[in-house]
Amino acid sequence: MRILIHCNEYYPNPVAGSYRMQVFAETFKALGNDVIVLTSSANKAAGTFDKEARKEKVVYSPAVSMRRKTTLKRLLNNISFGFTSIFTSLFVGKVDVVITTSPPALASIPGWFIAKFKRAKLVYDVRDIWPEVALEMGSFSERSFYCRVFRRITGFMYKHADVITT
Repeated sequence: MRILIHCNEYYPNPVAGSYRMQVFAETFKALGNDVIVLTSSANKAAGTFDKEARKEKVVYSPAVSMRRKTTLKRLLNNISFGFTSIFTSLFVGKVDVVITTSPPALASIPGWFIAKFKRAKLVYDVRDIWPEVALEMGSFSERSFYCRVFRRITGFMYKHADVITT
């Protein structure tokens, strides 16, 4: 089976989501699957790694850099990765399954689009429940524009995913 992991953060970027997706890739590869990771170009600068030791294929999609993690930079990074990943996915060939993850919720809709375009099953990996996490943290209010947008995105993904993992 050919599996495309669509994620904004990937190893060696030192964040929880990148390590989680790396474990997915290694596990699927060990089970005999062909694994392609489609990730943000921002991960190239995250650190060095031994390319020879990698078993999965990693494809980088251009995205706005987040050298300083401000809200605006994070938003621009997620949106730019989302759009460019759709075009970059054209060069990875046929896949049977697309795995996309939340957070970031903004990058999940392009993952759905890639799965539809490639006629692949969609797995939606949910690690933080949005927008509830942001509401609890006080990032925005229940009536805010952001809350409405994130509710729509996550509702859409829950409805259209073939499988949801948590």
